[in-house]
Order: sequence, then C-alpha cells, then structure tokens
Amino acid sequence: MSKFGYLTIKITYWLQDVAEPCYVNLAPEEYFDIKYLDVDEMPDADDVSLHWNSLDYLDSAIRKKVRITRLEIYDKRIDSLYTVEDTYWNSQNNLLRVRTDYLHGEKKYHLILLSLKKTSTYPVLHDFVRLEEHDGHLSPLVHTVVQETSDGIELDTLESYTIEKAFNRPCR
Repeated sequence: MSKFGYLTIKITYWLQDVAEPCYVNLAPEEYFDIKYLDVDEMPDADDVSLHWNSLDYLDSAIRKKVRITRLEIYDKRIDSLYTVEDTYWNSQNNLLRVRTDYLHGEKKYHLILLSLKKTSTYPVLHDFVRLEEHDGHLSPLVHTVVQETSDGIELDTLESYTIEKAFNRPCR
C-alpha cells in the first residue's frame, strides 16, 4: 500500500476503432516525480509528474493507437478531482488538452490548450494556444510558436503573445 493512499490516479484511454475505454491505475509513486518533494511533503494533484503526457504512462505497444486519454487524480483529504483529457489527431501530432479542477464537486479551474504541429520536417514548428475559463467565458491567455531543438525533445520559443488581462474580462 502506498504511503500516499489518499490519492487515486487513473488513466482512461480510448483506442482508434474501439468504442469501449481501457483503464490503467497508477500508484502515486509511479505518477509523480517524488524527488521534487521535501522529505515529509505529501504530493498534491498538480505536483510534478514524471511525464507531461498521459500517453507516456501507457504500454509502448499501444501508444500509437490511442486517440483520447483522460487522467483523473482524486485527493480524498480535500475532496478534490484534477482531470486532464487529451484528444489526439493527425498521427498524434496535434493535441487538444482540457484540464478541469474540482473541489467538493464544484468546478474551480478550467484550461484548454491547443497544440498544432505546423511543419513535419526540421525545423519542426508548433503552435500553442492556451485559454482559461473565467466567469463562464473562455479567454485566450497565451499564443506561442515554438521550434523543436535538433534532438527533437526540447522546444525553443520563437514568438509568444500574451493577451492583455483587460481583454480577458467580459463586458457587463
């Protein structure tokens, strides 16, 4: 039994051409990068994970067949649910990520990230658009264009546009 038994971590995923979802349950020690915690610190749902992408927690034999993943982390201590749903298309080059945080069943945070691969040959370019929900309205926060480094792993920011906060507020 995990010493972090107050956390339940589940990844639900849907394969291409399969209607029924599959599930993977993870121990907190399998999901979080524990080395970033202080000795007596207990992880929270939004602490540093080992992988940015839920696909990386799945068996490598099925990763290319996945079209949707849904990560759920439930914290029994405070009755909170952290969800991240990723939808892939274009051979998993494009991603729509929807993150929603709940506390006592009430939605507290909602974020949408759209990642589009613009080119497939080096230099590979990606477009990222981040939106957040405030007062029931989605508002763009950041639009970034990045380039993969020659090793294909890290990204260098080429352009980044932060949208003014005044623009993010609906008129009343």
